[in-house]
Amino acid sequence: MRYAERFALVRAHFRAIKPYRARISRLAVERLAEFSPQTRALALGGGVLWAERFADALRSAVYGTRRLDDLEDSLLAMGAQHAAMGLGPEVYPALRHAVLRSLAETLGDSLNEPIRESWDAFLLCAVGMLTRGNAGAEPRAAARAA
Repeated sequence: MRYAERFALVRAHFRAIKPYRARISRLAVERLAEFSPQTRALALGGGVLWAERFADALRSAVYGTRRLDDLEDSLLAMGAQHAAMGLGPEVYPALRHAVLRSLAETLGDSLNEPIRESWDAFLLCAVGMLTRGNAGAEPRAAARAA
């Protein structure tokens, strides 16, 4: 399956799981705190606020797959913000794992293999962009303005 097809499947699935998104986001933040000691204080200290912020970021990223250049700019900037907060790129594999785990915990068997693989492809792409932003890559809009 091509990336465009995988991303379309993730968008459709994300719309279908709307009633579960708050739980998925809360669990993802909790799992991230478990999997990445670097994020523990931030995730646990922020509680509901961090889960809401995470839900907003996830929604923006999922729907951003329609315009990958804009998504890349957004995630590069977010990665740079994370670096400014003292978070290193090592948190991103934990983030990917936390989202996949929260989807599986919430959705159980309804998270079938094609959907799980599509989410994983999406998350790998997003994590790559975040990592590059964390390492100092500039969004295209900033590079064009310079």
